[in-house]
Amino acid sequence: MNKINTKEFYKKVINKVIEDVKKLNVKVKYTCYIIKDENRKVDPASDIYVSLKHKTSDEANITCNIVKLTEDEFLREMCMLEFNEGKRAILQLPAPQNCIEAYENEVLSGGIIDVDHLTDRAYASICLGDLSKIPATPRGIVSLLYNELDSIAGKKMAVVGARSKTTGKYLVQMLINLGVTVSCYTSRSVIKQNEFHDCDAVISCVGRPRLIQRGHLGANKPILIDVGVSRVNGKIVGDFNEECRAIARYTPYIGGVGLITRGYLVRNVVDSYKEGKNGIN
Repeated sequence: MNKINTKEFYKKVINKVIEDVKKLNVKVKYTCYIIKDENRKVDPASDIYVSLKHKTSDEANITCNIVKLTEDEFLREMCMLEFNEGKRAILQLPAPQNCIEAYENEVLSGGIIDVDHLTDRAYASICLGDLSKIPATPRGIVSLLYNELDSIAGKKMAVVGARSKTTGKYLVQMLINLGVTVSCYTSRSVIKQNEFHDCDAVISCVGRPRLIQRGHLGANKPILIDVGVSRVNGKIVGDFNEECRAIARYTPYIGGVGLITRGYLVRNVVDSYKEGKNGIN
């Protein structure tokens, strides 16, 4: 069967997190900030995803405090944090730019210990070769690739959606630092026939239904990591079409990369309590 068993992989991640939580012998917790609009409503997609984060946190015996604030309330909250308070937190994206800036300022000042690592500072560190603080999605993808390929150094991979602010740009730098030859594509790139004929893996995080066709793979059968899921007529589909999935190992649309991301988010939370932890496995 071509479908990668992401549920089994997730279970391994969570079981290790549970073990580490017990060893820490402290109450492991973090705050998830989610921004409401002027009508005091939360983006439905964000609300669903945050509830899934909460579920995963509960499963891993980690306390997740969900705080829903309007833009003004959030900015006041950031101002009220005590210097060097060190609260572990994430800011659920998308969020207004001034909220992102206020959050990152608190990360820099030490008021918040960010466990999502979706900040300019974290990206700069990865570019410099520091892989100790990595966003959950790219960290999970790289760990899954190790699980599938044993070693990734010297392999050839393509990242479609290389400018993605939550996955692509971090993933490209990580793979390069780990010795992978990376071909980068954006949502506007023209993908030709046989484009990925020599790739060991193709990761797509564009969110364009069935963007990658069987002919793009050539005779090769790379591992397909589908990050960019979307909906067509109420049905969830991915960036790879069904013909690609018929010939190569792939992550499922439902219970795939999203599930792994939640596992590595709680992994990041636990690692924030442990000094010197490498952010790959």
